[in-house]
Amino acid sequence: MEFRISYGATRIVLLSKKYAIKFPRFPVIKLLITFMKRKLRGNPFYQYDPMKGEVVKGQPAIRLAIEAATTRGIKSNYREWKRWKANPSVRRVPVLFSIPGLIVVMKRYRPHELDNRPNHFIFNGNHNKSDMRISNPKIADLRVANLVKTEHGYAYCDYGGIYDPVVEEQRVEGDEQKEL
Repeated sequence: MEFRISYGATRIVLLSKKYAIKFPRFPVIKLLITFMKRKLRGNPFYQYDPMKGEVVKGQPAIRLAIEAATTRGIKSNYREWKRWKANPSVRRVPVLFSIPGLIVVMKRYRPHELDNRPNHFIFNGNHNKSDMRISNPKIADLRVANLVKTEHGYAYCDYGGIYDPVVEEQRVEGDEQKEL
């Protein structure tokens, strides 16, 4: 069985012909090297805080960086498993097997062909891309690269981030119906 390895910000994904197997990533050494380089240069240590939507410096940045290097991959795997278990939507790639937090096994599908730019965001204010109307620009995982083509249309293959794209879609659609 042949595997391709893909590295994300928080997880390592083994891709076979039929399955995507996600493991948490622990980039602690990279964090330490970055911290030491900035310290030697006299530059402040900064980190993007997704909960606040801003860049923080100093002690809060160090705390966020340590959390990112140690727990975000585990949290992402856990959220994907929990979200699939709570709401097995056709807009999500199914989780076939999971040891919550440590491993997630999903069926592998072909990438969606909305756009060939892997980091092109689906949203832009109220920009309409296909039938997706996502209005919250803080949702970093809503990239075309995270969409796959399934037998039911498109689905998200990476929904372990802070915001759930399926819930966000439903919220936006609900807001639009209220306006009518």
